[in-house]
Amino acid sequence: MAGLCMEKTRENRTADLPEGHETVLVVEDNDLVLELVVEMMKDLGYEVLTAIDAHSALWILQHDKRIQLLFTDVMMPDQMNGIDLARAARRQRPELKVLLTSGYAGFDASSGRGSEFPVLPKPYRRAELARRVRAALDAA
Repeated sequence: MAGLCMEKTRENRTADLPEGHETVLVVEDNDLVLELVVEMMKDLGYEVLTAIDAHSALWILQHDKRIQLLFTDVMMPDQMNGIDLARAARRQRPELKVLLTSGYAGFDASSGRGSEFPVLPKPYRRAELARRVRAALDAA
């Protein structure tokens, strides 16, 4: 009975949030963060593909035309950061929606660096992720 109540509470929390059915490519090099984001996105109804670096993400974008949103961390382990990835992805697929995320205290989207893309600061809660992903997908 307690499990049923817990599940119902989780259902109610998710039911109040904006959901979707689109395909999202999540790019994150931290395994734990990646796992949590994928779980949240799937709970919100999205189809989720993943990449651990920018080069893998570009390959996936080139070969899977279902992807409608690129959700990428700004800080990456290789030479190409999330902003560079977003720019390269948009050159490949101009219609692609992009949402950046960053937990780096020194990153400031308002400084002009990467400001052409919306940024979701880390840490974020499920509700904020749901709203920002939906807004990014619905943007003109």
